[in-house]
Amino acid sequence: MGLLGNANNGGLNATNRPNPFGLRAFQLPNGDYGGTMMPKGTGFHGLIEGLNGNNITEYSMGGVNGQPLFPSVTENLYEGQINDIKQLEGGLLGNDSPETQRLYEHAYQEYLRRQSLGLGAFHEDI
Repeated sequence: MGLLGNANNGGLNATNRPNPFGLRAFQLPNGDYGGTMMPKGTGFHGLIEGLNGNNITEYSMGGVNGQPLFPSVTENLYEGQINDIKQLEGGLLGNDSPETQRLYEHAYQEYLRRQSLGLGAFHEDI
């Protein structure tokens, strides 16, 4: 269970760094993220095995400087998206790489699409 205990129990504060895998902080009314983190679901495409053996469920993007938080593993995937996410999560792609920029733009557009339908960004928001 490690020093932080079982992530599935939630209860850690959003200011705990690094945020443990499996927990999500929630957006506050002022646009910041905080409060008690609670367990994530398994995302739109279930558990995806990362290059280092970790499970990937959503690989969140955004959430900095007032940006919304949204998953890179989206409801509608483009060809090669899962591989790009694995490469990014595994440290083989940098944040400024063309692949990462494509991931970010696609994920952000999916976030906007879901918002326009009155849906949240994440699978659990369905």
